[in-house]
Amino acid sequence: MAYIDEKRLGQITRHARERIGSGRLMGMSAAVCGPDGHIYTFVEGDAARTGEKLTEKSLFRLASMTKPITAAAIMIQSERGYVRIIDPVSKYIPEFEHVCLFDGNPARPIEIRHLLSHCSGVAHDAFGESEFAVYGPKEGDTLSTVVPRYAKMRLPFQPGDKSGYSAVAGFDILARVVEVTSGMRFEDFLRENLFGPLGMTDTTFHPTPEQMNRLVELVTAGEQGIEPCPSEGIFPGLPGGGYEAGGAGLVGTLGDYLRFARMLLGRGQLDGVRVLTPRTVEQMASPAMPYVVPGIGEEVRWGLGMRVIQHLNGYSAPLSVGAFGWSGAFGTHFFIDPVLKVCAVYMSNLSNAGGAGAETAFEFENDVISSILE
Repeated sequence: MAYIDEKRLGQITRHARERIGSGRLMGMSAAVCGPDGHIYTFVEGDAARTGEKLTEKSLFRLASMTKPITAAAIMIQSERGYVRIIDPVSKYIPEFEHVCLFDGNPARPIEIRHLLSHCSGVAHDAFGESEFAVYGPKEGDTLSTVVPRYAKMRLPFQPGDKSGYSAVAGFDILARVVEVTSGMRFEDFLRENLFGPLGMTDTTFHPTPEQMNRLVELVTAGEQGIEPCPSEGIFPGLPGGGYEAGGAGLVGTLGDYLRFARMLLGRGQLDGVRVLTPRTVEQMASPAMPYVVPGIGEEVRWGLGMRVIQHLNGYSAPLSVGAFGWSGAFGTHFFIDPVLKVCAVYMSNLSNAGGAGAETAFEFENDVISSILE
């Protein structure tokens, strides 16, 4: 059985303090759980340039760490028989019946699993981003108004033929499928089926005024240290507004996301509350497509909503084969290693932090895994 050396976990503290002291981070939070529960928490630095201190109740922009939550929502609907992951999206959103490739030829049907595994072609690469700029969310949009417009975006490849990354649109479509099949607004569904049962009381698309006061300022690490971010509105509808961006829209606390990660480590269950079956979690954490994830390492494949480590070759920290998780562009990251029975969450908010390929993500994984003695 794996044993976690808490003294070795001090590397997380040392590296964080080095980054904060050198002006590369304003503040950072992290937590690690082993097979017997919570082991380590680090919360240090500022929540804003005005000097307010980061606390365990600080809220972070989760960015693409919204995606695994959206994936879990789809899988709940799959377990209930409302969705099959091999279903065409057009079954739920008719506008997707006639999607085209960028050369004007008709595309094959986009399936739910294509969206979950970033193999749909929706808003992929520079061409897709230009399409997203035209058809993406505008002021006043909701999922019900913006997602049908996504069907007008042309695809750079046939769905299922290769892997890319759909930063926002693909998982917004999945969020809309949840709405259509449940008859509920997406956040209401999440609150009833995930956030409420798991005790994630501070995770939301729509922060209250009190929660907004706890929201960490989005900043940039520049040549002169921490600088104002040029724009708070990097992703539409973040935070608040009517548009619940299933690909990048949630805010939440370190503790809340740790509960989500612990549920996945617990194979769908946390503190006696089950939200997914063990088989579903196994499916989410298994490669859905054979393609290498571009830019992240040749050992990585896409599961359903998350990356999955397939073999160890030095590109990433020495996670076990079968470890899974994901990151956010603003410096959030989490992983579950089911072999070592550990999960960990990292939170910061920098507009230029990077996601799963960021140095901080590798460093955090390495610090955690290096503390495990078998």
